[in-house]
Amino acid sequence: MKDLLRVNNLSIFAPTAAGEVPLVRSLTFNVSGGERVALVGESGSGKSVTARAIMRLDPGLRTQGEVLFDGQELSTIPEEDMAGIRGGGIGMVFQDPMSALNPLMRIGEQIAEPLAARGVPRRTALAKARQVLDELGVADAARRMWAYPHEFSGGMRQRVVIAMALVAEPSLLIADEPTTALDVRAQEQVLALLSEVSRQRGLATLIITHDIGIVAEFAQRVMVMYSGSCVEHGSVAEIFERPTHPYTQALLQAVPRLDGPIERLVSLPGSSPRPGARPVGCPFAPRCSQAVEKCRTENPELLTSGGHGPHEVACHLAHMEVTQNA
Repeated sequence: MKDLLRVNNLSIFAPTAAGEVPLVRSLTFNVSGGERVALVGESGSGKSVTARAIMRLDPGLRTQGEVLFDGQELSTIPEEDMAGIRGGGIGMVFQDPMSALNPLMRIGEQIAEPLAARGVPRRTALAKARQVLDELGVADAARRMWAYPHEFSGGMRQRVVIAMALVAEPSLLIADEPTTALDVRAQEQVLALLSEVSRQRGLATLIITHDIGIVAEFAQRVMVMYSGSCVEHGSVAEIFERPTHPYTQALLQAVPRLDGPIERLVSLPGSSPRPGARPVGCPFAPRCSQAVEKCRTENPELLTSGGHGPHEVACHLAHMEVTQNA
């Protein structure tokens, strides 16, 4: 299918007293129409800042590279045009619904606001807000749309945030850690809701998460990020059946499984390097039990790893194995 979103060699820099620091380095990926793609990684890996850079929400950061949405370059268009794409062509769901909602505005008015900003009459916008709440399973939507955010549970507030992102009929939805602030049951409900809505609407979805378990339930394709770079990319089936990068393997070993014997979960020692203090070679080398000398001196490229589908990995050991098997 045609690429709806195309990110080419995106780098993101933050200003500091000592100069610019790279937060994301040369990231390339695409999302096709109707496709569900996940960006996965620990806090600080660059996932959320990538999503915000696509939407141009952090004007203090400098970006390099291309961000193409439906063929239009977003990084160079005027701000008034970008404002029309936010919530229109691209909807965004934020991880903390309380910070995304105005506590002094009624729910229905907040959902209708993206339409009102586009000149839709208030009555029509409110009717659409009610319709979306009904679609998202909010009981008695006609009455509850006049409630305030504090009158909703965490899971219901997240439904409201999703409604705000969907009300203007976007073709791409970016969901940034949409289940983080919720209890386990609410997480399952919100994830199932996003999956159902994306399928029913044919909606392309980019989900940002630190929980690789969510990926198996929702996404078709996954990019694993570490220290501002993609270290592995492939179909969900390929990544879960044949994880190649040691970091991906460690993430999967930390997830409980129900399809086999109960084993001790493995924790990953250490932490991701700070953006201004990344090592010279592979950024994962200091935490990797398999690292060799080359890993500490050269940063590996993201190259095709083979297998049963598109599968790329940035790991010297994986590249050596492919070369030996060739």
